[in-house]
Amino acid sequence: MARFFVGVFLLSLGLAGCGAQVLNTDKPTGVYLGGAGAESQVSNVELVETSPPNAGVKVEGISCANKMWEKATEANAIEVAKREAAKLGYSKLRIASVETSGTTLAYNCWSIVVATGIAFN
Repeated sequence: MARFFVGVFLLSLGLAGCGAQVLNTDKPTGVYLGGAGAESQVSNVELVETSPPNAGVKVEGISCANKMWEKATEANAIEVAKREAAKLGYSKLRIASVETSGTTLAYNCWSIVVATGIAFN
């Protein structure tokens, strides 16, 4: 009987999944059971339509549907990209692309949305 409960526990952990395997996502790393909510707003990075030529640095933000009941969103991916730009000390971000991908074992996600942009001052 104890083996049954251990098996059910391990199966539930497997279905729940572990955290994302990359740092620039909207999900924590390691094991967690609760769904991570919307990414907190980064107010010190402004989204802009154009960027100076040959200026700035490429940043990525990833929204990860890590649990079966979660959803990866464009808004969270953009907020993660803004967070990455702020970490690097930049105040402006131009989003170059937002792409959706299916199951991604490299990130440990059922699906992902990747926002790629150029961060600059």
